[in-house]
Amino acid sequence: MTQINVDLGQYINQFRRDRGITLKALAPGSESNLSRFLKSGRGTSMTLMNEAMSRMGLQYVDLMTAFPRFESAFTTAAETLISLRFDWQATQVRKVVMNYIASVSDAKDVLTALNRQVLRSILQACQTHQNRLFSKSLQQAIVQTLEQNTDWLLYDYLLLRLSVSFCDTSMIMRSYRLMVAQGDVAQDYVPYRDDVMQQMALVLWVRNETSEVSMMVERLATSITRAYSFHDELTARFIALLVETHGDEDSLQHGLVEFNAVLDALALQRTKTYFQQLIMMAGSEQGVLL
Repeated sequence: MTQINVDLGQYINQFRRDRGITLKALAPGSESNLSRFLKSGRGTSMTLMNEAMSRMGLQYVDLMTAFPRFESAFTTAAETLISLRFDWQATQVRKVVMNYIASVSDAKDVLTALNRQVLRSILQACQTHQNRLFSKSLQQAIVQTLEQNTDWLLYDYLLLRLSVSFCDTSMIMRSYRLMVAQGDVAQDYVPYRDDVMQQMALVLWVRNETSEVSMMVERLATSITRAYSFHDELTARFIALLVETHGDEDSLQHGLVEFNAVLDALALQRTKTYFQQLIMMAGSEQGVLL
């Protein structure tokens, strides 16, 4: 149990009472389970919570002003940085980071402090063009946050997605196991989970951690069929090529020629440069920037 579960339960319970909605209407057959969560933050699943919230018209967007873990400012900053990964400039990254910091200048909670530290560290790496890893203490704080959150939400996936490239391999694998332990997730979160997995695979491949990448082959194959944007589809195809040609340099080079020909035909030179840099970085212990 975490404090946010307690606070969330109380918030939803008050929302329910204010509207005269019964527990039976929200969770038919599971009233006691939901009641326990609303009173103590214990004993329910995210699936049950999603269903209950849906039945009373409460959405996660409604929680963004009440809880840092649902915070829209961080979501906006994270998604903007991720969208810049194929063609980022230090000035762009700085603008995103400083806008976030300004928007939460009065916040004193632990999660916002963690968000600030993560974003500032990413900005420092981009400004120096050095793929330095986060400090051990920051990596540990990120993983501990993920461990405390029994049911991951958008915040958790975005926090991990931003951090993967700056964590050491042991922390990545620890986070990967936490993510897999989530099991089936709400459909809205599937693309974010798959994006995290793709980034993990890229970073581990760049570091020549091929045994760890092989663990993800089956899951990556599934994510490829669900790629949710054009650039994500390209990334998925690139990962598939790396996995399929592992240990066969000739096949890899042949596959890269075909892959680059597609990028050339689409006039995606900057995207092509991004993937070429990944190839050049193979063997690095510091991973990929964005």
